[in-house]
Amino acid sequence: MYGENFKNLGLNQKQNVKRSILDNYGTVNQQMIDDANDFLSGLTQASKKELGRAKNPNFLNAQRISKLNPGDSAFGNYDKFWSRKMSSGEDGQKALLERIANQDLPRNTQSFEGLDRAVQNIKDLLDSSQGGQVRGGMFGGVDTFDAIKAQIVADTKMPIEEFLAKLFPDEWILSWKWEIRQTKDLNYNEPRGRRTLRTVENVTPPKDCKICVFHGDPNPEYCQDPWVKENWR
Repeated sequence: MYGENFKNLGLNQKQNVKRSILDNYGTVNQQMIDDANDFLSGLTQASKKELGRAKNPNFLNAQRISKLNPGDSAFGNYDKFWSRKMSSGEDGQKALLERIANQDLPRNTQSFEGLDRAVQNIKDLLDSSQGGQVRGGMFGGVDTFDAIKAQIVADTKMPIEEFLAKLFPDEWILSWKWEIRQTKDLNYNEPRGRRTLRTVENVTPPKDCKICVFHGDPNPEYCQDPWVKENWR
């Protein structure tokens, strides 16, 4: 796969590349910790409170990495069955389950065997839970999350990772730099956080894409691609 354009790879190859990125580049080193502490040291207490309230990703990542040790995972636990929505591990899965229980399913959801039954059972298990455990029924006394995972397998014959990936497919959320553009080279002589791409590309997201992700550099306000300039207001 070396030398191949990411967009030209097959689905399984893309998943292998994504897993490799997390495995090979997801380990914290001392330089990352030093950079995080340096970033935090330049902020006033008022700024920290405001950034925390706004859930600024750079601030939150710096906070998290500053508390880690060299060799720790920068990404936390994640499931080997890749789905970008699942990269936050158990917390991400729980958040999606809450969304399924409290809101309508995403528009254009493709139905599959056991879906309606699984959704209703997820709602019922959450409604009958207290203190993180199911209060009654066949799962009485069982951890709610474990009960839901078991129920999803019973209803759909698939693990929770595959179930959620069917409802929230990878195609909906794409990296602007890695998956939409042809090139990703940055101007490294510019300060981190304000780096721009070396080339401007007149590209647009695929029709199924709902969210364009800007991770690392460039931040969208420093991207000169026409579609980004038009839509980042």
